[in-house]
Amino acid sequence: MEFPSNQNPHIDDMQWDKDNDSLAILTATHVISIWSMGQRKFQDIELASQKDVASYISWSKTHPVLSIGTEKGSLTFFNRKSQRKIPCISKHGKKVTDGDWSVEGHLITCSSDKMLTVSNHQGDTPYDSFIVKSEPRNIKWSPACTDAEKFLCCIIGKDKLCHFNPKTQAHKFIEFEKSYGKISAFEWLTGSIIFITFDTGVCAAVSMAADKMGTELKNFRPHFGSIEAFNINHEM
Repeated sequence: MEFPSNQNPHIDDMQWDKDNDSLAILTATHVISIWSMGQRKFQDIELASQKDVASYISWSKTHPVLSIGTEKGSLTFFNRKSQRKIPCISKHGKKVTDGDWSVEGHLITCSSDKMLTVSNHQGDTPYDSFIVKSEPRNIKWSPACTDAEKFLCCIIGKDKLCHFNPKTQAHKFIEFEKSYGKISAFEWLTGSIIFITFDTGVCAAVSMAADKMGTELKNFRPHFGSIEAFNINHEM
């Protein structure tokens, strides 16, 4: 695979689709390149405006749909099967910074305007958007989500977690010991427990169950520096 010479060679992100056939490549341009393993060729997807720049990409977990967020706050949904492209202008007021697809087909996106917005595969907004006080990041749906019960977590600012139900707008901000430092990253261990790391090297397992939300189940310190990334084997 050789990247097209007419594209920006700096790659910001790469994402495989659910079938591991199509690789979407994010560069600091208005064009997203998709490499097809089966066809052995690239396809370029252009944004509605050449003055805008792609800032985020993510494939749906259930459909052949690629979501593209931009510096100006817009979203584009590209269906690889039908080749249909749905531009959604001004989903956010500023740069789209992160997002996550649920297994039910809902995309949650956050942006530098401190807004959380849910979209479906057609680009519709099924629930009201929600604004937080600090810029959100590392946003993730709970693996326990259902059609009736939807909730997610994200990091707010430097030292808080937000547990949020977009359907009811119910939310809770969770704070930790100041000595833990700034939150580096987190992952869902189960549908009711998250694993979180801090820049001081502290790790903690925290309950997200309704009756124990924010309760630390265990904490330890395997490092004395910031833990920026980790991976969980859910099969073990």
